[in-house]
Amino acid sequence: MSCQVTCGCGVNYNIANVYCKRCNSEKWKHRFPNWTTGNYALNELIKNSQHSAKTDYELIEWIDFSDLQDLNQIDPGVYEAVWKSGPLTNCYEDNPGDFLTIHYTPFWNMIGNNWNRSPEYKVSIKEFTDFPVFLKEVICDELF
Repeated sequence: MSCQVTCGCGVNYNIANVYCKRCNSEKWKHRFPNWTTGNYALNELIKNSQHSAKTDYELIEWIDFSDLQDLNQIDPGVYEAVWKSGPLTNCYEDNPGDFLTIHYTPFWNMIGNNWNRSPEYKVSIKEFTDFPVFLKEVICDELF
């Protein structure tokens, strides 16, 4: 038995691959004017990942500093924090921690007209000052 989720465009997806590139790339594109990293090349890298992603783990999101809380330095140039909005999610539980009450949804919430997210998510942050070095790290991480 396979579970299906219907995207806003009407396409049915297996719950293991519910990220709709067609719908979601358009949702990201409409939000491009709402943020900037302050670095043109980094903006383009993020936009390109959001436009071309076929799954949620292929995209990069800019997290504005105002969306972080409890920032703590754990090493020089490395921090941990809580991302208030959190990453995209395609599922939720009626009773948190009870996997029997799990529901799968598209990443885009058509009723709320926004992304479904897992709020209060712990993240690691790495400070960088040399964009080419950062870019090499991102590319290496994508390869492995």
